[in-house]
Amino acid sequence: MILALPKEREQWISLTEQELVLRRRAYWLSLQQSYNEIIDQETVTVHIPLQNVLNIETLQDLMEKSRKGEL
Repeated sequence: MILALPKEREQWISLTEQELVLRRRAYWLSLQQSYNEIIDQETVTVHIPLQNVLNIETLQDLMEKSRKGEL
């Protein structure tokens, strides 16, 4: 997961007992298919498609796929 955060560090995150708020946007990318190809490399460049925004629907879908063993 990549976080695009505000410049001001104090604005990055808010945490209470009721909520966790990350400001701006997060993107995700699964490296599962590429894991064996990159495991021995010292550095790896990845390109995350801008459509891979982590939102409520995407997070729920990823969690469901993980539960089913699809990730």
